[in-house]
Amino acid sequence: MPPAPKFHYRSVQVHSFASNGKRITRKNVVTVNGKKGKKTVHTYDSTKPKKTRKNTKALSAKEISNIRKGKFMPGLFRGL
Repeated sequence: MPPAPKFHYRSVQVHSFASNGKRITRKNVVTVNGKKGKKTVHTYDSTKPKKTRKNTKALSAKEISNIRKGKFMPGLFRGL
């Protein structure tokens, strides 16, 4: 019997809002490859054509387990 394939998951959400007269775009990314995963928040400013901030944090084993089960996790990006 061949080995089970690795679990791969990627999710991207883009949110835009106005702050102090500027258009801010925030991109939330979750990536899981096998047993390891990370969550990243990219922040873009409308006045600059490039990324202004990037925060990355590893996913915990409990978070990866919930992602595999397809459960919704409120507050996943809180604190990033």
